[in-house]
Amino acid sequence: MTSSKPQKPHSSMDYSIETILDRLEDDKAVLVTPWGQEIFWPQKDIPPSIELGQTLQLFLAIEKPAVKETAPPSKPEINSLSSKEQNIIAKRVLEELLNGST
Repeated sequence: MTSSKPQKPHSSMDYSIETILDRLEDDKAVLVTPWGQEIFWPQKDIPPSIELGQTLQLFLAIEKPAVKETAPPSKPEINSLSSKEQNIIAKRVLEELLNGST
């Protein structure tokens, strides 16, 4: 795939990929990568001047490094539990698997 105006990433933390606007399905535009992967993109976010078969350059930018502590865990980590608590959880999981209960 070639683009008429190749663009370079804005920084060393940016990545890009060329895609082709392959088709429109419902409210989605289907973009195809060079290796055949399909990306479903909101059709409303595709510039109206783009036609089927044209190349689109997608850019990914990392705004800031992800920090694990930014989101509290929804479940306690198993390593933070005592051996007794780990055994209780393991028994409950096994019982659910064996009995088919939820």
